[in-house]
Amino acid sequence: MDVEALFRPYHRSMAAEQSGQHGWGIGLMTVRSMAEAHGGHIYVISSAGAGTTSTLELPLDSRPFVKAKDGAS
Repeated sequence: MDVEALFRPYHRSMAAEQSGQHGWGIGLMTVRSMAEAHGGHIYVISSAGAGTTSTLELPLDSRPFVKAKDGAS
């Protein structure tokens, strides 16, 4: 599986397409954008035998990141 492809807008995995469940393919892209806007990250690890694990890491305080991004003091 191309894990990075999961973060592309409007992309759905083959398994998602075959499941019959509807979706727009914007969920992980949105989560990644929001996480990065707050100084965080999302990681996805997937393997056929173990399944898929998504990990979202966010800082306890995103104010320093937001100030640096805005150029504010």
